[in-house]
Amino acid sequence: IEGAGTRVINGVRTYLSCWKYQLRYQCDFPDTCAELADNCTTTSSRCKTLQNGVCVEKEYTKTCPVTTCSATKLHCLDATFCLDGDCYGAMPAQSKDFAKSAAALAALSEAAKGLGDPPRIFTGQGMHCTDKAFGFADCCKDSGWGTDIGLAKCSEQEKALGQAKEQGLTIALGSYCATKILGACVRKKKGYCVFDSKLARIVQAQGARDQLGLGFGSAKHPRCEALTPEQLQAIRFDRIDFSDFFDDMRGNAQLPSAKEIQERLRSAYGE
Repeated sequence: IEGAGTRVINGVRTYLSCWKYQLRYQCDFPDTCAELADNCTTTSSRCKTLQNGVCVEKEYTKTCPVTTCSATKLHCLDATFCLDGDCYGAMPAQSKDFAKSAAALAALSEAAKGLGDPPRIFTGQGMHCTDKAFGFADCCKDSGWGTDIGLAKCSEQEKALGQAKEQGLTIALGSYCATKILGACVRKKKGYCVFDSKLARIVQAQGARDQLGLGFGSAKHPRCEALTPEQLQAIRFDRIDFSDFFDDMRGNAQLPSAKEIQERLRSAYGE
């Protein structure tokens, strides 16, 4: 860029054909760093290619965060709805743990209702009924409490106990002699622990009694005490059989029909 000529340097006339050169370099190496995400950070760098003392290719080491994504699909009834044309192949699989997990969660939710000061979790009540022996009315039968046939002599408590037995809310404690004449038993009664829900009965029977060894007293003197938070925490819910309760959950479930699902889809997407 500065051509031939004579110049005086330190008092000496000097001639050069070119006094100043301009060097231009062309780098054909691809920029692979542009393909990385903007949130990648540089951890180190080095010169990979050096030409005439000039670094023409530099290598960077970068760290990039990794995002893990999961695909979710909803399969309703026997039809798969493909709203955007991208459908999944239906691969139905039955969960063996859902019933147990759902019942255990319901048990904890039910227990939370009894929290207070002091806490009364899964509390019960002792109740009795008169055995039909010795000419008394059968006020201890396990079914048929929807009618008043033959139950006129039964007390209101015995009727309530009978209905609780039909609903699976009771734990039987045995029988005892309620009345003796001349040393002979003329009337027997049976004792029960009655709970507010089937869940409470299941947890008390399989958790408090079978796991923790807590008793319910005797048929004559039932002890249907509530559980403490410490006792509830010690129960292994994964060892409790909730199938009886889960059958009720499944029977009471209100599932939408295919027509209702279609109407909800039309409403949601403005069709």
